[in-house]
Order: sequence, then structure tokens, then C-alpha cells
Amino acid sequence: MTDLWPRYAPLLSNVEKPSRYLGREYGAVDPADKPDADYHAVFIYPDTYEIGQANQAVAILYDSLNSDPHILCERAYLPW
Repeated sequence: MTDLWPRYAPLLSNVEKPSRYLGREYGAVDPADKPDADYHAVFIYPDTYEIGQANQAVAILYDSLNSDPHILCERAYLPW
């Protein structure tokens, strides 16, 4: 296997708040947990992760939809 560290290490100093790009935050619904969901939705917030996470309306709607076993809802944010 090729070592990717030398290739990506120089880029890391340019990344602000790398947790934005990890893909799974605590409490997020994993699509693998709902393989038989009838409906799939994505809430796309038109700002960064930190601003979108602070919006209580998004959190309430996300939790409400995911409480239904037939609905899978994910979140996405627009980076700068």
C-alpha cells in the first residue's frame, strides 16, 4: 500500500476546523441503520456546519423525521 501521508501532510495546515469534513458527527443517523426506509431526504443548510448546527429548527425537523422508521434524513452544509 502506498503511504499517502507525504502527499497530504502539506495540505493539512490549510484546513480550518477539520471536523467539518469527517462525515459523521455524534448523533447523526447512519443510513446503514435504516436500510428499508421508504423515503430519503437531505436538509441542506446554506451556510457552514457551525452555523447550521446552531439552528434549532433544523435540529427539530431532523430529529422529527428520523424518529419515523420509514424516513431517513441526512444533513449537508455549504462550505465557504
